[in-house]
Amino acid sequence: MCGSVKTLLLILLLPMPAACGGAADPQETAERVRVEDLQYTRLESGARILTGELLNVSDEAIPNAQIQISLFDANNRRVGNMIIPLQNIGPGERKRFREPVKSEEDVHGARVRSVLIL
Repeated sequence: MCGSVKTLLLILLLPMPAACGGAADPQETAERVRVEDLQYTRLESGARILTGELLNVSDEAIPNAQIQISLFDANNRRVGNMIIPLQNIGPGERKRFREPVKSEEDVHGARVRSVLIL
């Protein structure tokens, strides 16, 4: 029984750090970061690239962030997702990103779904 109690405590405690960090509050996240210049590009080679910048508008450093992106087809239907991880974004700093789109779907566009601060 002691082993069961330890397992239960671990399961209950694991979600707490993320919730305490404020990452779950969309309003707080919106006040701390902005995604700018998001562009989906299909190169002549056929490669698909997503580029942009994450701007830390707060006065606190952000050790880790994840930009969650929704991918859309030509009919504007969501056909996939991707996550762009970024690290060490200082106060007022812009962090550029350039990520390949790895999807089997015929992607024609992308939109930011959310940003998580971890």
